[in-house]
Amino acid sequence: DKVAPRKPAPSCPSRIQNAGQSEEISCSGSPSSSSDLNPSSLKEHDRRLAGVRPQQDDHCSPSCASDGGMQHLASSATSAEVQALDVLFKRCQDALKDLYSKDATHREYGQRILCNVTLSEESGGPIDWQDVMEWIRHGLHDGGSDEQQYFDAGLCEKRALLAGLRHGTEPLLQTSASARNDDCLTAVHRALGNMHLLRAFDDGVKHRVTVGLLEHEFSPTTASCVSAHVGLLGYTLGGAAAEGKSHWSSQRWRAEDGSLSILEKALGDILDIAGFWSRKAGVVYEAAWALNRITNGSEVCLQHERLRDVAGTLRAQLEATNEVRALGELECLLKSPDRAG
Repeated sequence: DKVAPRKPAPSCPSRIQNAGQSEEISCSGSPSSSSDLNPSSLKEHDRRLAGVRPQQDDHCSPSCASDGGMQHLASSATSAEVQALDVLFKRCQDALKDLYSKDATHREYGQRILCNVTLSEESGGPIDWQDVMEWIRHGLHDGGSDEQQYFDAGLCEKRALLAGLRHGTEPLLQTSASARNDDCLTAVHRALGNMHLLRAFDDGVKHRVTVGLLEHEFSPTTASCVSAHVGLLGYTLGGAAAEGKSHWSSQRWRAEDGSLSILEKALGDILDIAGFWSRKAGVVYEAAWALNRITNGSEVCLQHERLRDVAGTLRAQLEATNEVRALGELECLLKSPDRAG
């Protein structure tokens, strides 16, 4: 289960706010006084890139910070950048907890604080992405699971989000490409979705993320991993069908696939997933949500025979259930192309 851009859904925690809304995040104070993060305080992290070790704020070192399982990084925290990420994680713990809170006020506060995480200037020289990737993957040692609920995001996902906010999408894309583990892949894809909501990706990044998702050779075995996959496609391809040939997704997918475009490849993959995972309402919901975002404002839903067949079959299966979120997305998908949302 996850959280959707229009209504909550626990299976894929990539939606931390309504995707259809662009309202400015409130600048109200923290609902709690435990966090003291601000843009100027983050400058200390960049000093680590230059090899300058900052003083600890507390009597607790990064290796023993709460909610972080930092003891698992004792052997890997050798580079200045990993040390900087440790410090950043420690300082952002409250904001990360707020980001995944059930309370909207706390979530807004978490978003506002995390938006202040500045991109690294890499003043200490080129970053070793392998170190950053290992730092992200070590988050799996917290004993968490890929099947955690939305409001209990695992350490790996939180680390991936912070690494992405600090360095952009590169370390996350490399981690995703090399991942052969459902938990790690789910965490990274959820983090990429949250990154997009905090700092909208440009077309170049959307293109690269989409191609990476479509080319990935790993076959997930858990519903939440599949949900994170299709949900991220919904973000990167949102509105693509309505833009038609002017959109980058109209480019040919691969030479061997003839006239198949990137958009057509993505739609086919999402429909394959929805059909194969038809007994998992969370995956059906996520797939239908993604299809709605991709085709909204276009006539694809009227013209794409397979899409209507799959959506109609899934709707019939869910009509006698209480899976209202998935059913609602399917009904929206089968409406006229001028539908809202």
